[in-house]
Amino acid sequence: MADDNTPTSPERGIHSASTLECPPRAAFPDRSAGSITMQRPRPPGIANALLLTLALLTVFAQRSHAWWDCGHHVIASIAFDKLKPGERDLFLNLLSHHPRYAKDFLPPESIANDKLAADRWRFGAAAYWPDVARKLPAWSRPKWHYQLGATLTIGGAAQLNVPARPGGLPPDADLASQDLHIEQAVILCRRALVNPRLPKAERAIAFCWLLHLYGDGHQPCHAGSLYTAETFPEGDRGANSIRIKDSMSVHAIWDSKLGEKSTPDEIRKHTLEIASDWELMLFALEKSRSTHPSAWLHESRELAKRYVYPVEILALLPAAELNDRGAVELPPLSEKYHADASRIARQQAAVAGTRLHRALEQLALMFPRD
Repeated sequence: MADDNTPTSPERGIHSASTLECPPRAAFPDRSAGSITMQRPRPPGIANALLLTLALLTVFAQRSHAWWDCGHHVIASIAFDKLKPGERDLFLNLLSHHPRYAKDFLPPESIANDKLAADRWRFGAAAYWPDVARKLPAWSRPKWHYQLGATLTIGGAAQLNVPARPGGLPPDADLASQDLHIEQAVILCRRALVNPRLPKAERAIAFCWLLHLYGDGHQPCHAGSLYTAETFPEGDRGANSIRIKDSMSVHAIWDSKLGEKSTPDEIRKHTLEIASDWELMLFALEKSRSTHPSAWLHESRELAKRYVYPVEILALLPAAELNDRGAVELPPLSEKYHADASRIARQQAAVAGTRLHRALEQLALMFPRD
């Protein structure tokens, strides 16, 4: 598979004739180098609602993974619908060898007798399965879900503890390796999926991870963290440490933007809303030429600088108080913030699904034949 690493603008409005307009650059500090040094007036102190924050941490702890299950289903469905029937059969046949196939891939009764809908559901379930595996120690790989390093730094290097970004895939890495991150894990799973020496059960697990990581890699909060000298010198854990009053973390807010319900009807509705937007899908097709995960992670970080961490969040951080879990609580986000997050989430789902289709199409050509 040829890899195009040329960085391109991650935003739909710049690459296409989309009527969706980007916020003017003048409204944002210069983030071209991923680092900001600026003086901000300190706003009035925010009351420390510790009890509420702890309650929210408990309620939403299970839902701070990546796109919620609906989102992973949507991205996988976009790819599934683009695959030829024979290509789908190759991957579905392999998936049937998954060690938990009978437990984790049973379609809902409402679509059990509709083969196409049931097969599409299994594809989506495969994409979500690595989040299910968080509760299964034998298959849980916590570090695979995110990319280590900084999306945005504020302050001098001596004030921040920013880890180095991971290097290439270690030569001895395999599906049992724990210390891998998104880029490395994608490369590993591509190779494992078409490795005839691996048991089909292991290749089926690699297939699930590959689908999942295409989703994670396009969620801007998974591409890195915010590091600030005053509030987050150790990083904000991909916006998990920024809580919103009477809501959830910023990370979870982004996770929710591709749908909060995972019923077949809701998943299909969200999928078709994206797939029927021809301008958006043309943009996604253009972006799909960049096949290396480093390219999509770069795009996700650029989007995060602008939309996950806009001025309305950055301006409040210096006065925010950390709770005993290292998180801050900020006032409710603006309607504009939510509108931008929803728009970018749909864009990223279209791009992720289209890139995933391209990868699966190429991998099908290299698939081991029985």
